[in-house]
Amino acid sequence: MKKTISNLEIPTIFFLLLMVALGLITFNLFSPYFNIIIISLIIVQIFHPFYRFIYRKTKSAGLSTLLSIIVTLVCVIIPLVIILLLTINEIKNLSDSGNLFSIVGNLESSINNTIININNNILKSTGFELSQLELRVILIDLATSLRNQLLPIASQILSLSGKILFNLFLLVLSLSYLFPMFDKLPQIFKKVSPLDDEVDTLIFEKLRQTTKGVLKGTLIVAILQATAVLIPLMLMGVGAPVLLWLIMVLLSIVPIGSGLVWAPVGVAIIIGGISSGNSTQIVLGALLIIYSAIIINVIDTTFRPRLMKGAVNIHPLAAVFSVLGGIAMFGFLGILYGPVLFVLSLTLVDIYRRNFLGNNRNHEITTA
Repeated sequence: MKKTISNLEIPTIFFLLLMVALGLITFNLFSPYFNIIIISLIIVQIFHPFYRFIYRKTKSAGLSTLLSIIVTLVCVIIPLVIILLLTINEIKNLSDSGNLFSIVGNLESSINNTIININNNILKSTGFELSQLELRVILIDLATSLRNQLLPIASQILSLSGKILFNLFLLVLSLSYLFPMFDKLPQIFKKVSPLDDEVDTLIFEKLRQTTKGVLKGTLIVAILQATAVLIPLMLMGVGAPVLLWLIMVLLSIVPIGSGLVWAPVGVAIIIGGISSGNSTQIVLGALLIIYSAIIINVIDTTFRPRLMKGAVNIHPLAAVFSVLGGIAMFGFLGILYGPVLFVLSLTLVDIYRRNFLGNNRNHEITTA
């Protein structure tokens, strides 16, 4: 007997197709502004305690929102613009100062001399040889790449281009609506989601916890560590300190570790001191390595557990690949998108396992 589509199924199928079509159209409508919306949500989550504090004192949502936006601009937007402009300026002047190139050159010469000795004394009879490093070339390529990516943004900021002003307007507009309604977002999410309220609550909570973990447990710790190492670098007159600070922050977020910056710089300073017979320089290089290793560990063990309290703790290996994959797919904001999507996918798998496969045992998602 042939199966036929009943009259009741036709409206259902039509409705589902219409809903999918309109969903895709709506997605395309909002997709150009997803980054602004996400950034606004992140900023609101960070500064919402301040908003609640002001609201308790004034009982005015409008005044609380205004003050929160002003604090956001002062604490986030302006510092980011200053760091961007300083980084661009250091990249432009990097080749002129020669200080950082000299330090990297000393390290490159020492490593290449070791490679030559290995090739001549150990690998000569095997027919193989190690290639010499070109650290200065790598540094130049990195600086050029950063300059090409950041210079257009800096130019738009300095010229107050229409695109920058429009995006800033959209950001402020989003903040003005999101600050008062932030506490209501879970309920709004439940209303528009077709899933059970329990599932909606779990998904929203995982998103909140992951964002909190990346922002507080990773970003803030990375900034503190890089800043602590930046101080001796500036006192020692190492070139391009802001650029090195930015690289250390990014390496700590990945997380690969800012040691890829301060350790080679310290070794290069020691090598330069040995080459010139300057014992003071040797001591300074050794102190830089010792100080950086200690302060990084102190900050990590002191602040990270407190900041990560109540946040999702992603396994370090998963964090590395989720952040790198996020950066590859979404650019800089992939630092946040990658871990969030990873934890969300694990959450959905766990929900499917428990609710759709009939496994109702209590089970917590383990990402640590």
